[in-house]
Amino acid sequence: MAGIAVGLIYSSKPFPQLCFGVPHNLPADLQKLIEQTSEAFKFAGTSVEGISVGRGRTKFIRVSYKTAWAPVREVDQKLTHLFDEK
Repeated sequence: MAGIAVGLIYSSKPFPQLCFGVPHNLPADLQKLIEQTSEAFKFAGTSVEGISVGRGRTKFIRVSYKTAWAPVREVDQKLTHLFDEK
């Protein structure tokens, strides 16, 4: 495949690459336990370490789905409308 030109056609804003959600309808005590456990989780010695620590990430942090994943939802919306027009 030598000689193939590759160019960047789109670059999104950064978004969390590794995250998990806690359903809003879980009992409050279970939500709190999940939050405490994830905040105490250490990446060192786990499979997460290899993909995160090299990027300066050493623990889980709380993020807002609404704001942190906005770039992903924006691309998804644009692609959905692109295919709807055909």
